[in-house]
Amino acid sequence: MELLVLAVLFGVGLLALGIISAVVGLLWFVFTLPFRILGWVLHGVLLLLALPFIVIAALACGLVFLLPLGPLLLLALGVWALVKWLRRPSAVAGR
Repeated sequence: MELLVLAVLFGVGLLALGIISAVVGLLWFVFTLPFRILGWVLHGVLLLLALPFIVIAALACGLVFLLPLGPLLLLALGVWALVKWLRRPSAVAGR
């Protein structure tokens, strides 16, 4: 019987501890919310300030990665011109 009473008291203690920690967590969230919102706003402003540099870096990286494709594109253009030149209609002989 004593063990049952101790188990119930332990469960009630855990329940009380959980409720207290939930209330403290909620109060802490409400207290820190304005600072979080201020942080989000500052991050947004800094992102807007950095956006031109991000775009320039993205374009530069794209150019660097597309630069090796130049010779391949020239080769493809040459093959296309050669095929087009060789497929010219020839004169029909002997009708």
